[in-house]
Amino acid sequence: MSKFRRITGWVHLYAGLTAAPLLFVLGLTGSFLVFEYPLDHLFHPHLAYVQPAPESMPLDTLLASIHSTYPATKVLTFALSPSSPAPDLAYSAQVQLPQHPDPSTVFINQYTGRVLGKIDGMSFATAVQEFHTDMLLGERGAFIMMLIASLLILLSLSGIVLWWPRKIVTIRWSASGRRINFDLHNAIGFYSFVFMLLFGITGVVVHWQSKWLPMANNALHLPDTEPDLKITPPNASSRAVPLEAVAAAARTALPSARLTQINMPGTRGVYRAWLKFPEDGTPLGRSFVLVNAYSGAVLYTRSARTVGGPTRFFREWNREVHTGDILGWPTRILACLMSLLLPVLAITGPLFWWRRPRPVPAAKRPPRQPA
Repeated sequence: MSKFRRITGWVHLYAGLTAAPLLFVLGLTGSFLVFEYPLDHLFHPHLAYVQPAPESMPLDTLLASIHSTYPATKVLTFALSPSSPAPDLAYSAQVQLPQHPDPSTVFINQYTGRVLGKIDGMSFATAVQEFHTDMLLGERGAFIMMLIASLLILLSLSGIVLWWPRKIVTIRWSASGRRINFDLHNAIGFYSFVFMLLFGITGVVVHWQSKWLPMANNALHLPDTEPDLKITPPNASSRAVPLEAVAAAARTALPSARLTQINMPGTRGVYRAWLKFPEDGTPLGRSFVLVNAYSGAVLYTRSARTVGGPTRFFREWNREVHTGDILGWPTRILACLMSLLLPVLAITGPLFWWRRPRPVPAAKRPPRQPA
């Protein structure tokens, strides 16, 4: 058993030293992302908030107002305040402006049609989210974050094994600084063990879900694959149907869900309308309707209430557990607090190793006194 503990201690030490810098950053950014949308609204109140009125204007009128304010712009998505149904939150559109290589976000008052302004590129909250998921490095960064999540699983399991013989659950504040650091690392590691393990597992699943989900559906013979649709216009003069027609088709297909966003058809000729059921903790929702851009006919509907088990686990529950959205604000606050403990563990672990007693070199040892 002592040999097993020595190996476990070695694994825990070097995995912790390797992952500590990024775990520190992941903990801080993860705690921030729990309140991503409220903080984003706080940073840009002149863009995020509007004065509610009895009726909002038609979506096509709002779209025309955006095109009038920013000529030659290409609208990519149109969002109906997906983070909350609160009537004082403005609508927004992600657009591609000719003078900017990266998409911008335009905010519009849905009651008056007045364009409130725009944010070029990513907002601060969006940048934090991107850094949390892939360090702004795309697929390569996402793979690195997946490896760090794997190390977090290893650290959680090896940590509880090392904690078990001593079972330290309190901190002796009257002890030496090194002992306080040791107790702090052990006590926090014990109380946060389940959450750190879940953060690690769900983080790995987030990265691999696109590969695991089709495998799970095929194994269970569940036809839950989105069709690869591409609609060609009937003739050269054909134009896309109005947004209001797309919104009406989506709401008819899923009448109990709230419309949150419409993705423009682009070259595929298919609108994607996102909808959110009341029990769905994700901001955008997990349900969508595909609508023919030239006829307004519904081509495909995916409801979060009727999808198969693998899709519900990989696309819904896993993400909600990872972010703390699963039970609303109580679990969000808990996820935020647990995320803040991750930087503490990332500091106290390497600090305890750094302040360990080191053997004194033979050349510096005091001479032995004669008997």
